Amino acid sequence: MCVAGAIFCIGCAGAAVQIFKGSWRDEAPTTVAGPALWLQSPSYKLPASSSSEHYAYITGAVSRPGVYPISSDARVFQLVEAAGGFRFDADQSQVNLAAPVRDGAHVHVKAAALASQPRAKSNSSQNRGRENETQYVYVNTATEEDLCALPGVGPSTARKIIEYRQTHGPFHSAEALLEVSGIGKGKLSHMQTLLRF
Repeated sequence: MCVAGAIFCIGCAGAAVQIFKGSWRDEAPTTVAGPALWLQSPSYKLPASSSSEHYAYITGAVSRPGVYPISSDARVFQLVEAAGGFRFDADQSQVNLAAPVRDGAHVHVKAAALASQPRAKSNSSQNRGRENETQYVYVNTATEEDLCALPGVGPSTARKIIEYRQTHGPFHSAEALLEVSGIGKGKLSHMQTLLRF
């Protein structure tokens, strides 16, 4: 009986192997993995560096002519304020205060025509009845011809004044003219009342 039972079990096991044979075949996977994902940090470009330093040059009938720092959206009225405001003789009607001022701009404020101021009459018969208008010279904007109208200033001295102005910037007082070769205290005293800055 035991032997017969063992043979029966072996036969059943063999039949089971035959039934399921081929059911366990190696097959390729039906799902293919996609490419691996790489997480990269976004790259940012720094904005191009830009200089915030802007300057403009103002001359003429203002209190302090010169070069002043300005903002990129500055207007003429702001440059005038930086220069101490208009001078008493400024012709403000010729200035567009709302105009923008670009970097490196030159703004010139013209002086209004002043009423003629007659000089005192001489008692001599030669000068009796003669009236002369006072001609002021604006040193920071005057041409060589304008400067030659000053007493004691010839073409050579006039050119030296212009060269000094171009090299060192505008004059801020009459005493600054003493730095120009050829102008001493004596010559300056004769022209000082005719100078404007």
